[in-house]
Amino acid sequence: MKIGIDARCLNWSDNTIGPYQRGLVHTLLNHKTTDTVTIFVPEGVDFLHHSSQIDVVPTDIRPGSTAEQIEFGHLLDQYQFDVVHFLHFYHPISYNGTQYYTCMDSVPIKNGAAVHSSASTLESMLFRHAIKKATAIITPLLSIKRELGEHYRRAADRIWVIPLGSDIDKAVVSSDNEELQGTRKAYIVGYISNNASLAQIFEAFSTLRASNRSLQLVLCGQPKPLLAHAQALASHFHFHSSVIIKDEVTDAQQNELFQHAKAVVILSSDTGYNFLVTRAMLGRVPVLCSATPSLIETASGGALYCSPDDPVQLADTLKKVVTDPHLRRVLIEQGTQRLAELSWTYCVDHLFERYHALFVQHKQ
Repeated sequence: MKIGIDARCLNWSDNTIGPYQRGLVHTLLNHKTTDTVTIFVPEGVDFLHHSSQIDVVPTDIRPGSTAEQIEFGHLLDQYQFDVVHFLHFYHPISYNGTQYYTCMDSVPIKNGAAVHSSASTLESMLFRHAIKKATAIITPLLSIKRELGEHYRRAADRIWVIPLGSDIDKAVVSSDNEELQGTRKAYIVGYISNNASLAQIFEAFSTLRASNRSLQLVLCGQPKPLLAHAQALASHFHFHSSVIIKDEVTDAQQNELFQHAKAVVILSSDTGYNFLVTRAMLGRVPVLCSATPSLIETASGGALYCSPDDPVQLADTLKKVVTDPHLRRVLIEQGTQRLAELSWTYCVDHLFERYHALFVQHKQ
């Protein structure tokens, strides 16, 4: 069987698509298979070790470009694949071979826009075309499968829920001793996706600061439209030195924060998979999430949940996490148990089982 895998977004620095493609490809390179596998990656990405059955092809054809529609389609035709798995919705519309797509977020289904708020009409069209044309759709979350079935009337047996591994290539696991000795700094690291949740975490932090003046709130990776609002809230609450706002953080900076944080708070109404959850668990940090289906399904029993619209509940829950060492240890242990359930090897093994099952079905 000849399998093509489109991993041209592998070097993205987001919290969803890039980590997914890196984790999958790194595992694929060591996967034992009798199939012929060709993986398309961005130019400049170098893999030194991989199976003789796997070919890594660098390409400068960018996702969402005009060249994708013309040149990439021709390139795929030349290989005569039995199946092509696009690890994102970017694809050449003219390609007519058997094709699978990974869907990591159901937002485009609800509002007609692509995953990113700045996405163009072209990207929205590509998403819809991919979902409708796909021979099969792969998603890590049952909640996304339900959305696809409801909004696109896709048959349930053509939407495969395959859990992912954790983002092991980015997180640095911190020492148990640091937590047990109580030497972690008084950081609360927050990732907020909208203005309403941003206001709630400031309200909650204000309540916490009343009893613990050493606490600091570090807001990371905020979408640029939220930056001005975050700065205005910090000024309103007079949190000039106790709130640190970072619009972008490197992997090293994020790992440093996770190693020293008392808690990581992820308040989001997003419906897609978020690797921030497993990164924090790998850093052995207690995780507090919005009670949304995607985050609950991702973190499972490895996190606490609260409504992002209730600052009192948020403050109470955060206070318990920050002040109760036993609760933190329990949450860290539960996070470790959740990580043990997530395996890239399992993900790749099940992908190949599905590839073969559908291939045989088509042959018959």
